[in-house]
Amino acid sequence: MNVSGTLKNGGMILGGLLAITALFALGILFIVGATVASLLVMKWVPVVFWSSLLIVIFVLGPISLIRPTRALAAIGVVIASYVFGVITWCAGLAITYAFWGVTGVIIGLLFAGVGIVPVAMLATLLHGQWVTLIELVILIVLTFGLRALGVWLALKADERAARLALQKAV
Repeated sequence: MNVSGTLKNGGMILGGLLAITALFALGILFIVGATVASLLVMKWVPVVFWSSLLIVIFVLGPISLIRPTRALAAIGVVIASYVFGVITWCAGLAITYAFWGVTGVIIGLLFAGVGIVPVAMLATLLHGQWVTLIELVILIVLTFGLRALGVWLALKADERAARLALQKAV
């Protein structure tokens, strides 16, 4: 074997190790960044939560009862469900980090990122934080309940639009 071949192979091995190290560092930066961002966002959660909930109840609720504005209500309710979903995820990340540190966060994020909320629920359960556990359950119910409500409202709006289009065609 010649020297250039040996250097080439050594360079490829070194480049591969460097790439693996860079990917590992990016993963750690993502976890640390997401955790820091989650902890910073948590001070705004009460304002965003109550604002969104009040808008859903007092604005989107009444306009969902009016047939012509039902589509608008559906869009608003689905957006609100995503707001509650983000709040749930950030709260899950912050709670997991507070109870179990980076190890718990890594375990939670390994489950496609969504596993952070069940890990947070398990952490609150094992630490006897019942109020926090109930808050997470309420956030999950709001997230998926509002999403289902938004889809149902959109279906009703689509049915009305189809019925109106059929009436115009006749």
